[in-house]
Amino acid sequence: MQLYYFFDPMCSWCWGFAPQLERLRHQYAERLPLTLVVGGLRSETHPLDEAQRDYIKGHWHRVQEASGQPFDFEHGLPTGFVYDTEPACRAVVTAREMGSARLFDFIESMQRAFYAEARDITDPAVVAQLAVDAGMDRARFAEALVSDSMRSRTKADFELCARLGVQGFPTLALKHDQQWSAVSQGFLPWASLQARLEAVLAG
Repeated sequence: MQLYYFFDPMCSWCWGFAPQLERLRHQYAERLPLTLVVGGLRSETHPLDEAQRDYIKGHWHRVQEASGQPFDFEHGLPTGFVYDTEPACRAVVTAREMGSARLFDFIESMQRAFYAEARDITDPAVVAQLAVDAGMDRARFAEALVSDSMRSRTKADFELCARLGVQGFPTLALKHDQQWSAVSQGFLPWASLQARLEAVLAG
């Protein structure tokens, strides 16, 4: 039995969900191994215009109201920002495939850097420093990040999301004997999430 977490490090509701994920990891670590799958939320090729920035920040305000997570509304999404989440997803995959012992710390630091500190986590130099802070070797991480192998593995994650019909993030699903059971889709407070998970586990 395996629990899968489908998310994107540049999904604001996933940032809002981060405290629940942390609690889930610690309370269910022995019962349910957790596998991370990145989703590729956005693949923009042009800078956001003012209307797009305002629309996205509207979501940020709703996430903050629901979760209490911090956001830098003033400096986030600066003029000229291209909202392509593939590079950040690839950074997660790189850390995962390197077997980082502090993978979840790295992901939380990426989310915090983007949402609360207005740092550009599509920039390889930014995520490389975060990787170092999480105990990874800078040169090894930086080399792997831009490799064809990590691009392919990131694409494979995106394709798994599409194949399973994952429509939004964050999503949790349980896999048991090749059968999938939905646990949750979207933001949930801890009590609701735990109730759903226990119901699925009970069959």
